[in-house]
Amino acid sequence: MRHHFAAGCKSLPWCVLCAMLAVACAGLCPAAAQPPAASPATGPQTPSGPLVCDAPVYDFGERDNFTRVNHVFQLKNAGTSPLVIDRVLTTCGCTVANLTQKILAPGETVPLEVAVSFEGRKGAFEKHVYVLSGGDTKQKTRLTMKGKAIERIRISPPTVNLGYSAMDRPVESAATIEFLQEAAKFNVREARTDSPYLELTVETAQDGLKHTIHVRTRPPLPLGTHPAQIHVFTDNDNYPVLDIPVALRVVDMIEIVPKEVVVYDKGTGEADTAIRFLNIMPGSVTEFTVTGVETPVEGIVSEIIPRPENRYLVKLQNLPVDPALEGKDIVILTDVPGRERLPVPIRIKKYPAPRTGLSTRPAVQNP
Repeated sequence: MRHHFAAGCKSLPWCVLCAMLAVACAGLCPAAAQPPAASPATGPQTPSGPLVCDAPVYDFGERDNFTRVNHVFQLKNAGTSPLVIDRVLTTCGCTVANLTQKILAPGETVPLEVAVSFEGRKGAFEKHVYVLSGGDTKQKTRLTMKGKAIERIRISPPTVNLGYSAMDRPVESAATIEFLQEAAKFNVREARTDSPYLELTVETAQDGLKHTIHVRTRPPLPLGTHPAQIHVFTDNDNYPVLDIPVALRVVDMIEIVPKEVVVYDKGTGEADTAIRFLNIMPGSVTEFTVTGVETPVEGIVSEIIPRPENRYLVKLQNLPVDPALEGKDIVILTDVPGRERLPVPIRIKKYPAPRTGLSTRPAVQNP
């Protein structure tokens, strides 16, 4: 059946037609959805983790810029389950943090020791330490140490560096203490060191505004690194003791690395040979020449390769894996008086056994 709606509409008044259409729409269309009531506005929510610190900021006020500030932050597990502290991060090398315990029971507190050095700094000073905890939750707790570094006294250099000191002859250096404010002025009562390898003398300027601490090594000295401290005792109550670190490394006239030539015996019974390298470097003597290499048996081939900064690389080839070489020497020849012959011992060692759980290749059977 066809409907001729448009034709029928011509006989109806316009107002009646509009009314009919309105009624039809009201029956066919659902009511328009009302907008939901607006919820009250809220600011960004920061989730609070279980690790808390009641005093996360420590203001140390004004401190002299050659000193070190130490402070202990108390960290607490405010949760209801055990907490693991994953890492403690510092923002630079002048800040050191020491945590003795990483797992905290609910309600347990642990101290975090933080030390900040002011060496060479002036003015406002702020350093941060970040404590990462909670595993997957990745909570980051920031701790802050802030204050102001004041330069009343200048210690230069802040560390006495004796460089590569010789074993058999003295090496000298010095540090000066200069007063930049009259209130910081003092007289030196005594200067001492905790190292048996150093001796000190104190020189004071005529105006009394500068003291020079002369440092001298006392040969003979053992090889190796020997860090030390200088303690300067004064008559100023604000600065009763000033500590100046000393960096001391004692070296031979010429340094050889490694100290021995190690050849591994694989236990195959075959006549194996090896290639090894020796680095010849300046020690307390900066200018020298490697003139040759002596080997304990024939067949070992040596090559002297010059390197920049007066260094040498000695390449050793065809080193036999022979127990008879144990304790014998490769001798490096130089033009340095007293160090013309530098022996480097040969060591024959068993090849390390494979670790448990690792598969090994079967031995090859001879036909």
